[in-house]
Amino acid sequence: AKHPLSLTLTRNRKAVIGGFASRSPYRIPVTPTEQETSVYENVSAYIREGYNRARRDKNNAVGFLMVLYHKLLASSSNALRSSFKKRIEKLRVKVDEAEAFELGELSEADIEELAGSDDVLDVIEELEDYAANREAALWEIEVLERLVSELGGLRDSKAEALVSVIADRILKDHPDEKILVFTGFLKTQEFLAYALKGAGYEVVLFNGQMDIEEKERSVRDFRKSAQIMITTEAGGEGRNFQFAHIMVNYDLPWNPMKVEQRIGRLDRIGQSKEVLIYNLAVEGTVEDRVLDVLDRRIGLFEESVGSLDPILGEVERDLERLVMEHSAHLDEEIEDYGKDLGVLVAEARQKERLLADFILDRASLRTDEAAELLEDDPLARWTDLRDYISDSLSYFGGRLSEHQEGGYSVSLSPKLSLRLGIKKPVNRGIFDPKLALEMEDLPFLAFGHEIVDSLVAYGSDSDAMVAARRDENAPSGTWVEVFYELESEGVRPSGRMVHHLVGQDLSVIRRELTKLPKLDGESAELPVPQWAADAVAASQRAIRVDQERLREHVVTENEGNKADELERAARVHQYRRHRLQRVIADGEAWLTEKEISGTEGEKRVLPARRGKVARDRERLKNLEAESEARKLAIEETRADVQLRVVAAGLVVGS
Repeated sequence: AKHPLSLTLTRNRKAVIGGFASRSPYRIPVTPTEQETSVYENVSAYIREGYNRARRDKNNAVGFLMVLYHKLLASSSNALRSSFKKRIEKLRVKVDEAEAFELGELSEADIEELAGSDDVLDVIEELEDYAANREAALWEIEVLERLVSELGGLRDSKAEALVSVIADRILKDHPDEKILVFTGFLKTQEFLAYALKGAGYEVVLFNGQMDIEEKERSVRDFRKSAQIMITTEAGGEGRNFQFAHIMVNYDLPWNPMKVEQRIGRLDRIGQSKEVLIYNLAVEGTVEDRVLDVLDRRIGLFEESVGSLDPILGEVERDLERLVMEHSAHLDEEIEDYGKDLGVLVAEARQKERLLADFILDRASLRTDEAAELLEDDPLARWTDLRDYISDSLSYFGGRLSEHQEGGYSVSLSPKLSLRLGIKKPVNRGIFDPKLALEMEDLPFLAFGHEIVDSLVAYGSDSDAMVAARRDENAPSGTWVEVFYELESEGVRPSGRMVHHLVGQDLSVIRRELTKLPKLDGESAELPVPQWAADAVAASQRAIRVDQERLREHVVTENEGNKADELERAARVHQYRRHRLQRVIADGEAWLTEKEISGTEGEKRVLPARRGKVARDRERLKNLEAESEARKLAIEETRADVQLRVVAAGLVVGS
């Protein structure tokens, strides 16, 4: 049965609400030329060797640089060649001028901050100065000069595949549709824009280095005329592009949450078409294997990740470690990792489906929109909120009027403005969520907006009123009606709404509601019956019986729910603990080795490495404490049922 509160509380679980556009992923394999395959293997060998040297030298700046090079390798040979040339120049300066070489000891926080940058090439440029010593720098210069030469002679099969799939497949099947192309690199964005414009397409760009005006202009041009927008990760944060429904991942982040952010720009409330996702990947590369994990094991492109953050949060780091440290058996390592991850994701999704009706989130979707898609009547639509605000302003002092350029003007009288604490007497905004998506420069007048919340709170604090209405669906005669909300407390809160009709004989007609009925009957003028107080008392006695019965059920059910939640918490904790233990073991092994046979340079950084291991141990200790606290909170959760009167009045039946 549908949970009654699901119509008054919003949730952030698309799969539960239903009625949304489906997702259809398409894997576009790119067959590299023999020359590309050879160069790819040579570059990969350099990256792995550079990473291993950096680990031996405890130069985690260069180690992180090699990880970024591997990701850039999947995106653009042109951008990679440009980065290699810059590193050669910087290393030569250090060698020729006998500059001090730096170990590049970056903290975990530093790496997290750098990894979150919109432009990875800026991060690469920051790290290109680092080198452990002269020997390492000379080795890199020699290798990089050869690779720059090899990269310069390559054609780009992947870019050709993009142009081909747009012309021969996407636009052939979906003519005149708009296409959103994602890449993680600004240099790749520039290169693709050149290629697609050369093929005759109108293209606009969107990235984090553009100012607000430039971004807005790009969005307007994409909406009105441009057929293709090429965007970096900045397009995966906050912008709504659901007027389009086709996207291409030219290269993929290794972080599933970032991929989900990309898809979320199209797969939103209001999307009326099937979301088509085209993923390009060069066959036989790391990119191909990562796509396999995200697609086949996680099912990322067909279903929203929902609440899988605790499981997927470390996928990027895990993949980096596998790719950089297990080259000899990489296919087997990634395959095993994908299987284990798939099991965890399947279990978590199953749990999520079981709990779906009870998972609530403030960052939620619009249930009025969802209900419309499902052809269901919600408790309130945006039009009801608009009408309420209009009536409130008329009553308390003010006016709501349509603005000639769209949306509404909210005018507050000086007295009301002072009472609400809102300094600006005239405000413009939008109630309609669909229109709000198109006019993002105007505030969305919904719960959470200062004016809406203030007026609702102000109205609620005013004197209560008792209403009488006529209802042709009610039994003949005069009745007292009361709407109750029974809300359970426990590990999985739930609730129900109950409606009572009580007549002069004090018998109670009871029904449970999945939605409030439409109270659109005519108002009635009649005196309050002498028996009304007795009717209210009879209703209260009846609802107390309901409350006690529900309390008994909730108390029993809560024990089973506790067991399920404890199991889930233990599984998440085990995953996090295992990862930290692995990091600590690696750190301790390195310390043991270097204390005995380390070089002078390695021994100089022993204190810093011991400090890091100590901090990781402290994190592990805190993790255990957090787990115990979570476990205790679940175990101590007590079940109860709260009762609240939602509304009451008189009804005259026909």
